[in-house]
Amino acid sequence: MRIKIRTNTSPKIEELSEITLVNQIGYAKRNGYDWESYVFDYARHNEVVMEDMLGLREAIQSVDVLMFVGADVMFTNWSIRIEDILRPGDNVVVAREKGGWWPVNNDVMIYVNTPKTLAYIDRMIADHDIWKQYVWRQQQHLWNLIVEDKDIRDTVRLVEAQVMNQSMKNWQIGEYIVHFYGMPIKEKIENARAISVLFPDGIPVFKSNNDSIVPHTAD
Repeated sequence: MRIKIRTNTSPKIEELSEITLVNQIGYAKRNGYDWESYVFDYARHNEVVMEDMLGLREAIQSVDVLMFVGADVMFTNWSIRIEDILRPGDNVVVAREKGGWWPVNNDVMIYVNTPKTLAYIDRMIADHDIWKQYVWRQQQHLWNLIVEDKDIRDTVRLVEAQVMNQSMKNWQIGEYIVHFYGMPIKEKIENARAISVLFPDGIPVFKSNNDSIVPHTAD
């Protein structure tokens, strides 16, 4: 089975990416996955997002499973594999967001190369004129479709945040992924640096005295 991890970056988050991409590449190499990163111009989101969606579709078709993660995402337990998250019959997997009232976060998603997955991507592409007006764009439209469309509910499986989208506030040692959402970029960088120092090889153990470098959740 060929599995790829895909992410993106931009000049505005270059300092953060320099930390998190090392983590993502290390996790991918440990588990025998492909990995790729590309530049996305968030300042021109609505102008370039269709090209981005078509690129995602092409990337899904090139592998058996594609996992997309944002630049503010780190793998904190490298013994958990993407295959461990998947269930027979999966197409698209997305995690809930537990940091506030919004229910899902599309910055960590798993796509299995199936006709239903490609149909989902095609639906998002076709609905661009709808969701380009939304504050959270695809993420907001995804939740609306889950609520309103049975075909999408049958395609997208929801998992709890601790499975693959844990916030820094709620993250604990041993969990699979930490996602630094809902905080300023400076705080994202500080937390990413702390995680990279404490768990450089993805082994979720804590054996050193690192009083000066701890994630903000450990206040």
